[in-house]
Amino acid sequence: LAPNECILGEINMRLFEAASAGACVLTPDLGEAQARFFEPGREILVYRDALEMTGQIHALNHLKTARGGAYVDNCD
Repeated sequence: LAPNECILGEINMRLFEAASAGACVLTPDLGEAQARFFEPGREILVYRDALEMTGQIHALNHLKTARGGAYVDNCD
């Protein structure tokens, strides 16, 4: 899991670097500009607030547990 922070609401290089390394990227939802490069829910995980961010993390933990602790490939 590679958390990404966009201080100014920008699409930054960390987003591209983490995704290209095969990490599951968790980043704030930056809308249409971000969706031009990545498909939310498939290539990156997005959130709009702290509650959604926590929900995404819990969903990943559940998925890992359901797979018997196996490696979770990318975001799906």
